[in-house]
Amino acid sequence: YHNTYRLTLQYALWDFLRELGESDVGGLGRLSDESGSAVVPLRRIVNVAKLYAWLLSRQALSLLILKTVTFARVGDQARVFFQVMFTTLFTLHRKRSAQDEQTLFNVFHRAAANPTMCHGILFFFHHFVRNCELVAEDDRSVVKWGCRVAKQALPDAERARKLLHKRCVGRKITAVRAASDTIVFSGASAAEVEAQLLGRQVTDSGRRGKQFWLSLSDDLSLLLHFGMTGEMHIQGEQQNHYRKISVDVGDAWPPQYTKLELDLGSTRVAFTDPRRLGRIRVYEGDAAASPVVSKLGFDPVIDPPDPETFARLVTCRRMPIKALLLKQDFSAGVGNWIADEVLFQSRIHPAQMANSLNQAQTRVLLDQLKLVCRTAVDVNAESTLFPKDWLFHYRWTKGRGRAPQLPDGRQIEFVTVGGRTSAVVPAVQVLDSPEPVEASGEDEEAEPARRSKRRKK
Repeated sequence: YHNTYRLTLQYALWDFLRELGESDVGGLGRLSDESGSAVVPLRRIVNVAKLYAWLLSRQALSLLILKTVTFARVGDQARVFFQVMFTTLFTLHRKRSAQDEQTLFNVFHRAAANPTMCHGILFFFHHFVRNCELVAEDDRSVVKWGCRVAKQALPDAERARKLLHKRCVGRKITAVRAASDTIVFSGASAAEVEAQLLGRQVTDSGRRGKQFWLSLSDDLSLLLHFGMTGEMHIQGEQQNHYRKISVDVGDAWPPQYTKLELDLGSTRVAFTDPRRLGRIRVYEGDAAASPVVSKLGFDPVIDPPDPETFARLVTCRRMPIKALLLKQDFSAGVGNWIADEVLFQSRIHPAQMANSLNQAQTRVLLDQLKLVCRTAVDVNAESTLFPKDWLFHYRWTKGRGRAPQLPDGRQIEFVTVGGRTSAVVPAVQVLDSPEPVEASGEDEEAEPARRSKRRKK
């Protein structure tokens, strides 16, 4: 197809998606006050979806036409459209030979240039396509096959961790370069770190909460705490930014702000940390038994407790529930904005005493804790893919000349709980039996995209 026709088909799709209620697609629907009000006949949705599936299967169009779609929060009509489009795309490439699989792989691989969109597609596959009820029984194996091929072609949320494991385990560290930074290296000198790591072989990798480690030969472990701005980079591999604060490597090596660089034969790995909030430690023994890991509480994604155990863990503590959620020996990896999001979705005030919560509240709290953390992981912490109803999107307007509020006008206030600034919506988060709560004059956790260095007084 000539590029003119491709553009026409792309804009036609965006118009149709806006008609389905996706007002933010293409950036033009925001101007309309009627978005989402029309009910489009199902037959039309199905026919248009099949048309675009056919165009994608013939590679007349690229999946990049979906770059403006926020898959984590599509409405009901658009969800049906994409379910039909992707399942039809898979059945059109029904596996008969290796060539069928390679052709489908190429369709998705062409979209890998846009990691944010890829994370959204994989999120949509996991929640709405893999076990889609619209698919006939005979075609379900084909759909699962298609999801598997797409996952191989797209950079998914676990790609960075798996890639590091794949590229490092079994290799010997032949060279080490450590920066002179006693903050990041927890008091150790660069020479000490280099001497401990040089010549060791990487035998395994692991993670719990915000702690990540490489197990080394001679019973050593390299412990890394990423903090807010730490990242791992592998030379020659496209970096999938986990956060908005990230280091753009480009062609430069080692990257800017490198604290530790490891050579493992043909693999070179660098740990960067522009704000020095992460920590690097060399531990003698199993990392899981180290003080910084063994004292951690449950991981909401890896090993969440059952509702009864969670209720006991919560109600036996006489402290504000926000402060409890932030204690790493209670729930590993939960940070300030995640705790606020969980409490907002649970309709619980951050200052509510943990031991005052009833069984229904603790059950909702656990469900939301798992959901918020799992959703963040599924979309690789790409904030644009977070659900529209999350408090996250609206808490960052504080200090910009207007009072922060939700789209429906409900006000967002900031209070200090347990020494941390907390965002709270009083209209839905009511404090029962209130204890003194200090009003906060500043939001400690500034918006990730707009953090700035604070001067030391």
